[in-house]
Amino acid sequence: MHAGRLNDNKSTITAVEALALTQQPHTLTVIGKGFLRDHLEQRAVELGLRDRVHFERHMPRAELWSRLPTFDAFVFTTKGLKAFGLILIEAQAHGLPIVYSALPGVKEILGTAGSP
Repeated sequence: MHAGRLNDNKSTITAVEALALTQQPHTLTVIGKGFLRDHLEQRAVELGLRDRVHFERHMPRAELWSRLPTFDAFVFTTKGLKAFGLILIEAQAHGLPIVYSALPGVKEILGTAGSP
């Protein structure tokens, strides 16, 4: 799953396009809002991922926390951290393995809980 603003910095398109590269039956749930949502939905359709990428509305943090344990992994595709990256710690605290973009400092935040 991926959660966050749907903008250029969060690079959600990376997660969508990466899913198209695998023949495994993985799915991706994208939770959030932003000006790129329509583009991301269209790109998923173009890539033949209509049934494998699910878009959900932005939700309050407490609701997101209750949902995190229902997923198998968290995908963090952000290009640049402007703050601490709290969602990484939240996902980690809920037991999710994390696949992340190789940003400076993320490995130190996650330790062995993530994989670049």
